[in-house]
Amino acid sequence: MTFVPAPELARSHGHHVRLEGGFCSSSGCGATTLPYKNICSACGCKMNPHVFEPRGTVLYTTTVVTPPPGFEERTPYVIGLIELEEGGRLLAHIVDSGTEIESGVRVEGVVRRLYDRNDGGPLHYAMAFRVTTRS
Repeated sequence: MTFVPAPELARSHGHHVRLEGGFCSSSGCGATTLPYKNICSACGCKMNPHVFEPRGTVLYTTTVVTPPPGFEERTPYVIGLIELEEGGRLLAHIVDSGTEIESGVRVEGVVRRLYDRNDGGPLHYAMAFRVTTRS
């Protein structure tokens, strides 16, 4: 994943702060893709672009205790497999909820600081999810 400063991110890498994906144009396929791809990997038809609502359900989680470089201050943190309401699945950070996240809980997307380079440079942002009580 490429990380860029927040203003540039919104202009050139919107899929980091919006869930830009697509639906297959074939009536019999129904595949979704996140991020957007031109061609459906399931049937080879054209994909129709779509911005997904950042709401869904947690299917599975894992707690990261040995992080990659740049994430040491955040451990432990939770990564979850999220099934979106409109279809499609993605892996994302689950924030503001500790490390005990149950499968089946509802979540909503939020933009959060992902990391900073500790050199005085710009901060880097991405989509994360937090537990919600909305149904």
